[in-house]
Parts: sequence; structure tokens; C-alpha cells
Amino acid sequence: MKYPPTIAASVVILFGIAISLGIWSGLQASDDRVVREAVAVAAEHAQLEIEARIDARLDALGRLATLWTQFGPLDHDRWKFQAEMIHRDYPGFQAITWIDRNLLVTWIYPAAGNEAAQGLDITFEPRRKAAVETARNLRAPTVSRTVDLVQGGKGFLAYFPLYRNDELEGFIVGVFRVPDLLDEIVHGDAPTEFKLAIFEEGEQIFTGQDVENPNTRMAVSRSISLPGISWRLLVTPNDRLAQDYYRLLTTFSTASAAVFTLLVSILFYFAIAFWMQRREVLAANINLSGEIVRREDAELDLRKHLDDLGRVVDARTKEIGKVNVDLRKEIELHQQAKSELEHNQTRLRHLTLDLSLSEERFRKRIAERIHDRVSNGLVLAKLRLGELGDESASPAIEDIKEILSATIEESRSMVFELSPPILFELGLANAVEWYANSTLTEHDLEFTLDLQDEFADLQPDLATAMYRAYTELCMNVIKHAGASHVHIELKEEGGRICIEVSDDGIGIEHGRELAAAASGGSYGLFSIRERLAGLGGAVSISESDLGGARVRICAPTQPPDDVSRY
Repeated sequence: MKYPPTIAASVVILFGIAISLGIWSGLQASDDRVVREAVAVAAEHAQLEIEARIDARLDALGRLATLWTQFGPLDHDRWKFQAEMIHRDYPGFQAITWIDRNLLVTWIYPAAGNEAAQGLDITFEPRRKAAVETARNLRAPTVSRTVDLVQGGKGFLAYFPLYRNDELEGFIVGVFRVPDLLDEIVHGDAPTEFKLAIFEEGEQIFTGQDVENPNTRMAVSRSISLPGISWRLLVTPNDRLAQDYYRLLTTFSTASAAVFTLLVSILFYFAIAFWMQRREVLAANINLSGEIVRREDAELDLRKHLDDLGRVVDARTKEIGKVNVDLRKEIELHQQAKSELEHNQTRLRHLTLDLSLSEERFRKRIAERIHDRVSNGLVLAKLRLGELGDESASPAIEDIKEILSATIEESRSMVFELSPPILFELGLANAVEWYANSTLTEHDLEFTLDLQDEFADLQPDLATAMYRAYTELCMNVIKHAGASHVHIELKEEGGRICIEVSDDGIGIEHGRELAAAASGGSYGLFSIRERLAGLGGAVSISESDLGGARVRICAPTQPPDDVSRY
């Protein structure tokens, strides 16, 4: 041939080099646009991240304000609990405060590090006063401009007015130190190629990490909107970012040109080689024709077998589909039955609780009637017999007096067994102590007490339910434990009231017996567990330090909403 394949491949390589130079020139012209777009994306990401993180903290303060306005003024402990949760879940707070209607800082969390703000009049500084007046007039959350915090440093405050029945009851205020908050938000998120700076009305209030050789020509600005104020975010890249893009474009263009040139050269080489060997291929094709015919016949047979196999697969698929439909129906029926069972269990717990509380109220009414009618009548009868004097005394009258005295004592005992007045008059702790002194002493059991004296907002129904569960645990110890010493604890832990009864008896073995007792295998424990479950409580069983069993019953001092009607 006049032009062998190597000459054609050389021509293609030269052509590819020319194309590569053109691509390189075009990519160099567009690198500025790419860098600007990268900076814009980084700025938008930083803007959205800062707004979202600050909004999350403002939403948490808003939920605290809503809790105050919808459910009434919060006491200090409940407010502190909510503020502590917000402070823990959303880092970056300097403090969370409640300002009373006289605009004085009354409650503050955490107290450590914020002593200077306690009792502060927030109207002492114009920016704070302006934000407070805006929040009060608009009845909406308002963020102040950056101020000098009394705790030290620059920061801003978010005010949430507390209006109930059109009366202002103060403000929930979140205090943020700007460097701490923004470092918490952007720490680890900002690429090292960018510098972040935030301005408020021309004043720089925050700057992120420094970058080498900042390229101010490529800087991009974004607006950060907060309730009542607006910040300007400035994102500046360094020169290395543009250089990295240049290096990437250079590598890309060079590699693209090399690959393109190589592929086209190989294509031309093999095309010409193929053309040169065409005659040899034609001769080989004649020999292959017979083989092709034979393979076509084999292919027909294979297709026939494949068709038969396809029909079998279709039939099996239909059968499997039918089985799957039946299985889905069975699963749906099972899930429906499970849902109904759980619903019935919940209703049973509520009915059990209702029955237990009704029984306690009935016991109390019977005890009151025995005390007011029977006992008082017996006492009056005894007094009237005493008025007869010694001259009319006879053995029969003395017997009647003794019978009346015994009956009066029995009626008093019945009153205490039905519904001990000490529970309702002196409280749960005194009732627990009285029962131990009367019942455990009667059965020759030594005991020690660790009782908390006062409980805030303890509902009568909850006190009654806990007392009944406690007496039943004591009777279990008397009847079944074979103990000689009992330790009783009563305390409030984290919004839950707990009674713990420990003994030095035979205990409960590990394994099936412990599991059965904890899950309701014992009727007495099952009854206690179901009644407490209706109040949102629970029963736990473990080994006692005394060597026997420890049974702990707990219930929330504020019952769940779905059982509050009981």
C-alpha cells in the first residue's frame, strides 16, 4: 500500500494535539466562572446552615414559651428542667432566662458564669430596650442587635413575649455569645479554602478561620435573616482554590486529548489493517457459512427449549404469586389481631385502674360511715350506759360496756384497714410509717425506714394507689419471704415517686422464676403491675443487698394524659 497504517496513525496524533490546544485555551477562559460558582455554592451552604442552626435554637425557646402560655405559669423547677434540656440539646447558649413583667432577670440557667445577669434591668441599654419593646408590641419573637454582654464579650438576645389572657407575664430570653455560637455552628463545616465573616450594619461581629492569600475579587455575599434583624455573610476564597481548579482543568484537558488521540489513532490503524486483510476474511467467511447454518439449527432447538422453560416458569410464578397473596392476607389478619390485642390490653389497664380507684373511694366512704355512724353510735351508747351510775351497775351492764369497748376498737381497726385516715390527713410518708409500725411489728419483723417527708403536687389517687401497692408488698413479705428484717425506702426521683421494699428472706431465683415474677407470673405482683401501668408506672424485681428480694414500684407524679381522667 502507498500509505501504511502507521502513517495514518501519525497524522491522527498530530490532529489530536491541535484539538487539545484548542480545548486548553477554552478551559482557561472559563476557570473564573467555575471558581465563582464554587464560592457561591459555599456561601449558600454556609447561609442555610447558620439560619437552620439558629432557627432550631429559637424554635426550642418558642416551645418553652408556648408551654408557659398554654398550660399556665411554670414553677421554677419545671422551668429549670425545660431550660436545662434546651441548654443540653442545643449547644451555643450563654444563658436561658425568664424576665418578669417588670423587665428584671428573675430566673437564669445555668447560674454558673451568669451571676452578673441575675436581677438585671434589661432596659439599661438602648438596643436591649428596643428589642424588648418590639417583641412586646408585635407579640412575636424578636432578636436584638449585637450588644456587650454583662457576662463579657459580644452577643445578642432572643426575646419571646409571654401573653396569657392579653396580659404580659414576662419574656423567655435566650442569650447567645456570638463567637461561641457561630464557632459551634460552623466548626468543622467550613472548607479550609474559604474564610467566613459576618457583618451587622457594617460592623464585623464574627470571623472564621484565616486563609492564606485571600482572593477578595472572588468574594460572595449572602444575607442571613433573623426575627427583627439581618446579617451579611461574606465568603472569601484563597488563591490556592483557583490554582487547584487550573491544575484540574490542565490535567483534564491533557488526559482528554491523549485519550482521544490514542483512540482515534488505534481506530484508524485497525481500520486500514482491516481493509488490507479483507480478502483473507472473505475467504474465511465462505468456510464459516456452513458452520453458521449448523449453529442456526442448534439455535432453533435452543429457543424451543427456552420457550418450554418459560412456560414452566410462568406457571410457577403464578402459583408463587397466589401463595404470596394468601400469605399477605394472613400477615394482615395477624397484625390486625395484634393491634386489637394491644388495644384491649390498654383498655384493660385503664379499667383495672378505674376499678381500683373506685374500690378505694368506696372503701373510704364505708370507713367514713363506720366512723361517723357506727363508731360514734357505739361511743354514745357506752356513755349513756356510764350515766346510769354505780347504783344501777350490774354484771350484764358491765358485760355490755366491755362488748361496746371491744366493738369500738374493732370498728376503729376496720376504719384503718379500709381507708387509713392518716394517709389523707398526714400524707403518704406517715401512712407508710404507721403501717410498718402496726403490721410488721405485729408479725415480729424488724424494719428500717428511709422516707422522704414532703412531695410536691402528689395527687390523692396516686398516693392511694402507691400505698395499696406498698401494703400488698409487705403482706407478700410476711406470707412468703420467711424474712426477719425489712428495709423500706420512699423518695421522689426525676418526677417519679418510688417505694422500695427489701428483705432478707428466701429471695427469688434467677432465670424463669425471676422472669415470671417480673412479667406477672405472681398474681399479686401482676395486680400491682397492671394498676401502676394504668398510671404510667412500673414494677422491677432484683436481688436485695440483705440477701433476699428487692421490689421497687415507681409512678410519675404527673400521670400521662390518656389516664388523667381516672
